[in-house]
Amino acid sequence: MFHRLDQFLFHQPDPRRQAAAIRMNLVAVISLTVAKLPPGDFFEEHRDTVAALAGDERRRMLTPKEYETLRATTIAALAAWGATGRRAAGLTAAAQFARLSQHVTTLHPKLWSYNSHLNVFLAVLGALDTSSELALGRRAGRPSDPRLQSLAIAFMQLYVGMLYFQSAVSKLKYGGVSWLSTGRTLRAATALTGTGLGHRLYERKELFRYISIATVALEVLVLPLLLVGKPDRRVVALAAAGFHIGAAATTKIPFWHLWTLYPTLFWLPERRERGRPAA
Repeated sequence: MFHRLDQFLFHQPDPRRQAAAIRMNLVAVISLTVAKLPPGDFFEEHRDTVAALAGDERRRMLTPKEYETLRATTIAALAAWGATGRRAAGLTAAAQFARLSQHVTTLHPKLWSYNSHLNVFLAVLGALDTSSELALGRRAGRPSDPRLQSLAIAFMQLYVGMLYFQSAVSKLKYGGVSWLSTGRTLRAATALTGTGLGHRLYERKELFRYISIATVALEVLVLPLLLVGKPDRRVVALAAAGFHIGAAATTKIPFWHLWTLYPTLFWLPERRERGRPAA
């Protein structure tokens, strides 16, 4: 058991390559997230409402120019980190994105939890030097210890598991057993925001009950299965991604900024040694 845990935490397969791939994946996902944020004029037009939601009407809000400058510099910092893998660039990008996220979440405090994993992952990986792979001017002697990179990867994987576990606990805490036994919550979400496919399934009440049970079961099991490593973590992540794709196809709830990280976080194939056939 302890050996398996040590392997998981400190000996992930090819951690330098995987950390670099996750870096590029994060840059793409966060850049798209920044690009999809409201324009600066939105905050100016709704300044009073935003200030009231923030609970401090005297609070100084960024001007549209300041906000757009922050968006642009955040994307520039992300691009620099993606290109170089340097620690200074990573920490700068993390600070920029944290400031931007803090400003946007003044619309509603609960918005912070929706994509806060991006802030956490950027800060954790950005604090390491991942310049030995997929970077301009690679520095063979300067990257962070592979054990630290492995630990960062394991932390992000466990963080994903904790997100699912927390979601299951929240459902049971606020919805009770009825969340599982009736399927009403999922049916209501489908009625309000559902796609054509979701609306066609709406009348199948029993189906929504089974989906509700399967949803909570998956969310509870992801974390322990990631720790145990059986079945293969790639299979667990594939099931989780399938869940999100199914939710998007029926209720328009994509959560794309989580599961689009799975290809590098869980599915990256191991590098073949030159001259050695694949297993």
